[in-house]
Amino acid sequence: MIKPIIRQDLYQHWIDAVNGLRPGVQLDDPQCGYYKTRKVKNGPWLPIAIWCEQEFDDQNNAAGDEYLVATLNGNPTDVIKIWEWCRPISEPVFKHLTNPQAIVEPETQIQAGADLTDLPPIF
Repeated sequence: MIKPIIRQDLYQHWIDAVNGLRPGVQLDDPQCGYYKTRKVKNGPWLPIAIWCEQEFDDQNNAAGDEYLVATLNGNPTDVIKIWEWCRPISEPVFKHLTNPQAIVEPETQIQAGADLTDLPPIF
């Protein structure tokens, strides 16, 4: 029988990071929790949520291995690709970033840095 997930164990790395304990980070080992990142230098902070999912059978027994799922600004994203850029944040900060007024719509996100040499002179 597959053991069910223990929430405290999954979020311990994030809890330690939010509490300033500086747990070690492995680039190939993402951890559950709330994070923030920027798509470009000095861009807006975007919320990231990483959590663990697991399949269950009809009798509510774990039926498969757990796997990580992530969202970036509310949209599904690849956990491994985003993990390197995650900065831990508290749950209240995450909720603030996910507030409808705080969400940056995809069409308004800055995708690349601006090259100011392409602009005409202002005088």
